[in-house]
Order: sequence, then C-alpha cells, then structure tokens
Amino acid sequence: MTELKAWVRANSTLVYFLIGVSLVTSTTAAAAPPKSCVQDQQQEDHIRAMMADSLDVAFRDHIAHLFDIWVKSQAEMPERAVTGANIGVNAYVRAQRAFSNWKPQRC
Repeated sequence: MTELKAWVRANSTLVYFLIGVSLVTSTTAAAAPPKSCVQDQQQEDHIRAMMADSLDVAFRDHIAHLFDIWVKSQAEMPERAVTGANIGVNAYVRAQRAFSNWKPQRC
C-alpha cells in the first residue's frame, strides 16, 4: 500500500489527469456524470490540445521518475522499471482513448 501511495505522489499529474478523464467519460448506475459544455469548436479544440499536452507531459514525467528510481536503486531492476513502464503505457493508452471519445455539448 505504501508503494501505491508513493507512486501516486510521484505521478500526481498523471493521476489527476486520469481522474479528470474518468469523471468526464465514466457513467455509474447511481448518478449520471456531470455534463460539460464548450462555447464553440475553437474552445473544444483548445481543451483537447491541453488534454493531449498534459497527458504527454504526465507520461514523460512517469518514465523520467522510473529512470530516477533505477539510477538510485538497482534493486529488482530492470524488471521493476519495465513493470512501471508497462503500467504507464497502459494508463496512457486508456487515457488517450477516453479523451478522444469526449464529446462535449455546446453551451
């Protein structure tokens, strides 16, 4: 559990982005997710660009963090770094898919 907390703390940008994407795209049986809306296509494109940039930065930070750990501690490496990279790649791909399916309404 402490490893998970440390990973979340170290990858807070990625975690916040994924939480945001999941809030926008997920639905639950108990309550519908809040609807988001944009003024026009220009605003939608701008938001999409920011989301894509944020996702890229978060993934880059995740991989850099894995490398920092590898440099500082060679215990269980490279298997541990490979596992962390695979988790990051899977999260990156899922987040890209989720935000590419985002279809905001017009306000």
